[in-house]
Amino acid sequence: MKILLHYLKPHKGLVILTLFLAGINISFSLIDPILLGKLVNLASDHQSGPAGAIHENFPDHQFFWDYS
Repeated sequence: MKILLHYLKPHKGLVILTLFLAGINISFSLIDPILLGKLVNLASDHQSGPAGAIHENFPDHQFFWDYS
């Protein structure tokens, strides 16, 4: 372990940057299933309502970006 630290000491900034970016990558990887689950629940709720109430409760701008 001392040998490894000896070789990494000159590259301390790069090692810290690498660990920081790896932490960001892992956090995005953990957030992805949460966002997908919320999207599936939103689509399920959109389909489960009565035909007339679907468009009132979930307008199209919640699902699509419009540039108006």
